Parts: sequence; C-alpha cells; structure tokens
Amino acid sequence: MTSDYYYVGLYSVASKVTALLKQLLGAVIVVTVPRLAYLYGQKGGEFLQKLARQEKAALLAISIASVVNVNLNFLLMIPAFKEAGAALATLLADLVTCLACYFLAKKSARLLPSGKKLASSLLGCLYVYLVCQAALAKGLGPGATVFWAALWAIPGYFVILYLLGNRVLLEFKRGSRRE
Repeated sequence: MTSDYYYVGLYSVASKVTALLKQLLGAVIVVTVPRLAYLYGQKGGEFLQKLARQEKAALLAISIASVVNVNLNFLLMIPAFKEAGAALATLLADLVTCLACYFLAKKSARLLPSGKKLASSLLGCLYVYLVCQAALAKGLGPGATVFWAALWAIPGYFVILYLLGNRVLLEFKRGSRRE
C-alpha cells in the first residue's frame, strides 16, 4: 500500500506473529474440549449452553475487532504512518477485543484485579519493555534481537510475577502440579 517493500516486510512479520498466537490459542481451545465434556457430564447441558453463549459473544468481539483492524489499516494507518500505523491499528483492534470481552464477561466473573496482581503485571511488563529496548540497542540483526529479548524477557517476567506473589501465576503453578 505504500510501495515500499521494507514496510510490507515489517507488517508481514507482525501479521505472522499474530497468526501464530491465534494458532496457539486454537490449540489451547482444542485441549480444553475434554474439560468441557467433563463439565457437561458434571453440570449438565444448561451450563454448557451458557458457556457456548459466552463463546459466541467472544467470537463476535473478535470479529468486530478484525473489521476495525482491516478498516483502520486500509483507510488510515498504513498509507499515512506506514509500520507505526499498522502497529497502532492492530493495537486499537486488540483494545476493542479486550474491552468487548471485558464488558461481556463482567456479568459472570469478578474481573477487577487486585492492586498486587496489577502491580506485579505492570512491573513485569516494564521489565519486558526494558529488555526489548536493551536488545534493540545491541544493534544485532532482527532474528538475534528477538532471540536475545525472548531469552531474557520471558523467564524474567515470570520470575517477577512469582516474587511479587501474583495469585494467578501461583494458582496456575499449583494446578499444573496436580495434573
């Protein structure tokens, strides 16, 4: 759209990473099917129907966000702002998804995080940002930069959550030990 292959390449890489994450989410959903079958056996069809109306709402939210993303990219962002516009359009679309899912789910779940959980997550995100900036400052190639940043950022993020007692991480750790 901007006739510059460099920007097309950047957007292509970002799109492939997004697609990979969506495939990972799909794999997680496939893994949860046995759990849904178990819940159906324990709680009956009415519970599963309710769970299905929530999935339908989430699918609607993701569909709306996809339309927002495509329209922002084609109409506004890429022609005017190139790769920064593509990134901003994707961020705004994901924000639409997040907000829509929040408002759809808040009826059935307590979603407001505790101050401790929020603080540990924000501190972890700050750490990841700083590691990524340090990786960029090294002046390595794109592949080496991503590898170096991931090598330090991913374990460091979880260490921060663990040290600050993030309840979600601790519950996940306990749950994975039982299985």
